[in-house]
Amino acid sequence: IELPEPPAGRGKAAAPVREPARWIGEQPPGRFTPIREPVLAAMGVHLACAESVPALVRLVGTDRAPEVTLAREADDTRAIEGREVVIDLERGGGRAVVRSVQGASELRWEGGGLRVAPIYPPLPVTAPPSVPSEIDRTLEHWLETEGASDPWLAGRVREERALGGVWPRIVALGLLARFRQPSRDSELRALTVQRLLRGERIESLCVEREAFREAGAPLQRFVEDCAAAVAASLYSELVELDQAEEDEFGGPAWRRALASVLRQRNDLEGPALLLRSANHAGRLDPVLAALDEEGELLMRSLEQSLWPEPEEALRRAAQVHPEAWWSWPALFEGDDPGHEDV
Repeated sequence: IELPEPPAGRGKAAAPVREPARWIGEQPPGRFTPIREPVLAAMGVHLACAESVPALVRLVGTDRAPEVTLAREADDTRAIEGREVVIDLERGGGRAVVRSVQGASELRWEGGGLRVAPIYPPLPVTAPPSVPSEIDRTLEHWLETEGASDPWLAGRVREERALGGVWPRIVALGLLARFRQPSRDSELRALTVQRLLRGERIESLCVEREAFREAGAPLQRFVEDCAAAVAASLYSELVELDQAEEDEFGGPAWRRALASVLRQRNDLEGPALLLRSANHAGRLDPVLAALDEEGELLMRSLEQSLWPEPEEALRRAAQVHPEAWWSWPALFEGDDPGHEDV
């Protein structure tokens, strides 16, 4: 959102309203100008900017003040009264995450302008459908015919199936879609690679995607809702890790929490792959983009000695997706501490 001088000159903005004598920092903001912003409006949050200090914004919730997390916070960066919260984005590090029961969005103060972007859509998740038999057959067939050749992957598939329900089965299907080897026979594998390089379709490498596409729109919509909810939760966990107190940051509990986020983000990539193959990731992709931006920033900011110990899942992720931030502990396994070249 570009904010020309004065803010009231933009588009359909309503007439300025007089604000009570309450402010943050050194100066009272004077008047606040309501800004018509559809992303926040869909969350039930109304936005207004101070005319004299455009980086000073007021957020008004429908029933209560929205939850706000600032990139940097001090005593003079926010004020809360009733259903309103006033934040100074410039003093707060130029970035804030706004959450309500209808979703979450990100506010950025960049180059004298305000940008608003959705992080995740309204929740909760839709009601789960039944598990299509084709998905169970796909998992069972691989376990019976090829599972013995890859004990680690077979163990993960069985572990997810044992949890029951739709989502764990989709995670298992995604693991197969990402990590299953086409064959243990070296000559057949070489032939398969040659055919792939020629652009030929290898049916044996598409069975998981085909099973998911044939499962139908209700299941795909449910999976996308679940994936968006997981991604939103991981985003919140990353923000909490990044803003942990000094005595907690880098400690054993903190490092276990980071390892859990990396593990869950890796598992989430399988359902995301299946959703994209069915052209059904429009709701998920913006959530993942925000999550991955936050994750990469955090990993780049850490000394490599604080990265979690790599495990087999991350080693395999590094082979198929080496640029992914959650695979870096495995990708740089054995390197000297430091991450300047990441």
